[in-house]
Amino acid sequence: MLSDHSALGYRPDWVEVTVKAEIVPVSFKAADALGSTIDSEIRRFLHPLTGGLDGRGWSFGRRPHESDLIASVESIEGVDYVRSFAVVSIPSLAEEGEDLDISIERLPKERQIRYLIYSGKHEIDVVSA
Repeated sequence: MLSDHSALGYRPDWVEVTVKAEIVPVSFKAADALGSTIDSEIRRFLHPLTGGLDGRGWSFGRRPHESDLIASVESIEGVDYVRSFAVVSIPSLAEEGEDLDISIERLPKERQIRYLIYSGKHEIDVVSA
């Protein structure tokens, strides 16, 4: 998917996507390993080149839907349900000297369509029901 814009000479901006979630396991016997498995699945899903629903990466200017991430987590063996889930996007799109907490929507249109996502450090808590 990178070829859409990279052939035109664009350099992508990058947006870190981090998940904070509380997951209820089917059983606590495998709870320790479950957190690591969920983290790995989220990282796989958010990979800019090989992630996404089809494993072909992410298009420029496309952020993942929370519902897609939740469905990916709930499909993991040992997950009973997702108690809470939040997706935080941290754009690293600011120019030098700008506020680093700039929102994507405030960027000029030409920059809104050229960013790519990547996986941040996730906070996955496996909790009791």
